[in-house]
Amino acid sequence: MSTLKVGTIQDHANGNTAIEIASDGTFKPSKVPAFRVHTSSNVSASSGSWTNIPLNATSGTGVQGFDTHGMMSNNKIIITAATAGIYFFTGHVRMVNAVPYRLIVRILRVADQVIMLQSEVGSYQANGTGRYQSVQTNGLCQCSAGDSFQMDFYQNNEAGNAQSATGVNNHESFMSGFRISE
Repeated sequence: MSTLKVGTIQDHANGNTAIEIASDGTFKPSKVPAFRVHTSSNVSASSGSWTNIPLNATSGTGVQGFDTHGMMSNNKIIITAATAGIYFFTGHVRMVNAVPYRLIVRILRVADQVIMLQSEVGSYQANGTGRYQSVQTNGLCQCSAGDSFQMDFYQNNEAGNAQSATGVNNHESFMSGFRISE
């Protein structure tokens, strides 16, 4: 049996560092684009229509947000040539003290309006209070340079009035992702 001990692996063509290995044997994240962004305030949504979640914060109370490669810009995640590849995305929305009949979250590729991921929950009764209904979507997406992604939600309730998704604490409504392959 043989052992290979290295701290960095470089590409053969020009010596760029491809992988750095930490002292505990894990990969250092410098080459792995990743983000977890959230909204910093409640977002009101009319019943029966799609509403964009303004992703504008990486810090706040609760779980700390981050953006390792500066991909968040103008309420969207922007993919560049350096960050293109296959990503695992998560989108999560939590309602403020309300339970609509339908609550849907989607991650949308903006340029062509393609829904990349979408999940839905329903309730037999709308306008229930004392509960904070949430929905989450997860999955793999092929991301090319120039793609931008946003997170939206849809809610409807029997009264037809606006409801709010939470954003004060960043564990409530957020979008996250990390590249798993180029």
